[in-house]
Amino acid sequence: EKQQLIILGAGYDTRGFRLNLQPAFECVWEVDQTEVQTKKIRNLRQIKDDVCIQERIDSCFVRFIGIDFNQESIDEKLQSSEGYSIHTPSVVTLEGITQYLPKDSTAETLTALKKVVPAGSILLITYVDQNVLDDPIQCGSPNEVKKAVNSASMVGEPWISFWTPDEFSSYLKELGYNVMSDSIPYDYIEKYLTPLGRNREKKEMLAMEHFVVATIE
Repeated sequence: EKQQLIILGAGYDTRGFRLNLQPAFECVWEVDQTEVQTKKIRNLRQIKDDVCIQERIDSCFVRFIGIDFNQESIDEKLQSSEGYSIHTPSVVTLEGITQYLPKDSTAETLTALKKVVPAGSILLITYVDQNVLDDPIQCGSPNEVKKAVNSASMVGEPWISFWTPDEFSSYLKELGYNVMSDSIPYDYIEKYLTPLGRNREKKEMLAMEHFVVATIE
């Protein structure tokens, strides 16, 4: 059975155009602000020598849903979009977003999401570790961690929400999501790079952000 991929806060993510998704997915739904999507589509249309990009836009394999996250509900926007099915098994991504939102806002989004995707669907979500504030050396070079936090604040998008792994697991459980895995970049070195002989020192990386795979109950 084919699935649908839902990318919340898609921004300029190009996975729907770069990856070979069509064997497993019937369509990709990109959800973000209308002005961001308009600029993205315009830029994609300018890539004339990539037939795949144009085909995926014209065939509606990649579909765009404009939303004002402060005013509109994700479940209502998805349900009102032509071709969207609440019964199709889904993979939903919410990456690089939760640190910018109050925890209550993330909870509202995840609660709304449960109304429009079937049980057993997969959520891929990230969060920033509480150690970024409490014990930065656990996340890498303290100076680099501080620089990352300050950079976000300087551009007017401060990080305001942080969790420990146990806190985030409990947070998702209360919302009806079951955590299957919680990984940091160090884990990917051991799983993917080391077997290929492409070792990297931990001091070369920051482990501020966790990557969580959860099922929707």
